[in-house]
Amino acid sequence: MALTHSQRHRREGHPVTVENADTGEYLGRILDLNIDHFMVLTDHQLQPKQTINLILHMPEPTLSHDTVCLKAECLWCQNSNFSSKFGASFHIEQIDDQNSETLDSYINGH
Repeated sequence: MALTHSQRHRREGHPVTVENADTGEYLGRILDLNIDHFMVLTDHQLQPKQTINLILHMPEPTLSHDTVCLKAECLWCQNSNFSSKFGASFHIEQIDDQNSETLDSYINGH
């Protein structure tokens, strides 16, 4: 389910940030978040078809969790139209039940 305009607006001041779980490297912040995909604004030019273990850091705890761990494939990465950064789209390939529930609850504002 996509974020509604009001959900996106409510979260703009406190973005979800993304970390590479394998390296600990900060990747960027999420611009759009759905239950099965998301878009990140990043300083890094990522490779399409690359699968990465990621940690999403939520701006506030959801269901007593402030992170969501998952594996996602980079679908595309290109220069951003509104900054010197890159926009990258990811498809969630693997997420366990607990992390999926946390993500769903965050997206739906519970």
